[in-house]
Amino acid sequence: MNSAKLSKTAMRGQILVLGVTGGVGQAVAQKLLAEGFEVIGSCRTAAQGRQMIEAGICTRTLLLRLDQSASIAAAFKKLGSLGITTLDGVVNCAAVTQPKPLELAAIGDVRQLFQINLFGALEVMQRALPLLRPVRGRIVLVSSTSGSIGVPLLGAYSASKFALEALADVLRRELLLWKIGVSLVIPGGIKTGMIDRQLSEIDAELAALKPGGKSTLIAEYSTQYRQHRTVIELAEKSAVPPSQVADDVLRALTDARPKARYLCGFTSKGTRTMRRMLPDAVLDQLFSYLPQSKK
Repeated sequence: MNSAKLSKTAMRGQILVLGVTGGVGQAVAQKLLAEGFEVIGSCRTAAQGRQMIEAGICTRTLLLRLDQSASIAAAFKKLGSLGITTLDGVVNCAAVTQPKPLELAAIGDVRQLFQINLFGALEVMQRALPLLRPVRGRIVLVSSTSGSIGVPLLGAYSASKFALEALADVLRRELLLWKIGVSLVIPGGIKTGMIDRQLSEIDAELAALKPGGKSTLIAEYSTQYRQHRTVIELAEKSAVPPSQVADDVLRALTDARPKARYLCGFTSKGTRTMRRMLPDAVLDQLFSYLPQSKK
């Protein structure tokens, strides 16, 4: 673990933030630092940790890979060796996507996505709870609108976010006895590098979809890829800045009565309303990405 010198005002509490090398994680870490918290940011490599410290993103960094149980165990052992016996909050901003039709998704890749987006997150929370319980710390999980509506070509990602929201609901109810708040922060599109990565991944998938024995099937998925790319480009225009997500994370950590869900931005609120009010048949058409002639 690397560390930076704490300011005299950084006495509000200690927060572990997962995924500080990404846009949302960095914004959250910087917001919490500005609000007087000590931020322990997780990084996958020592080099990333040094960069985060030098950039003033975190107070300290911790080597932690969500896809490796041994890494998670070692990270919490390191916390203990440094005398960190309590945490006032854990914020999970880490996630990966995988734009691919479920029919074509490699099971190994889906398992890896779930390991990072769900199983690793749960394992961190399990290990963090003994540190949260003495001070009634809080857990904040950054989800997605894909956690309420299944999006074509993002089936594995949507499934992991559906599961994350169920996990948060159950955990919140199980921890009522100790008054440990568990909140979801749910943005729509976020103006980060993830959007560019999704577009690049879609372009790569399109390039790999060449006619073969199932030329009709390939052609259909090619159409969905192209339409999905258009949807992402349109969604980018209404995407919220990472700082807005960070504001909601701060609220979840500091509100006297934290909400179960903080809907971040117009897209997030609109999607939840659609899911609640529209029949599945209508949603199927809205999100099918099929040409009008196919209806």
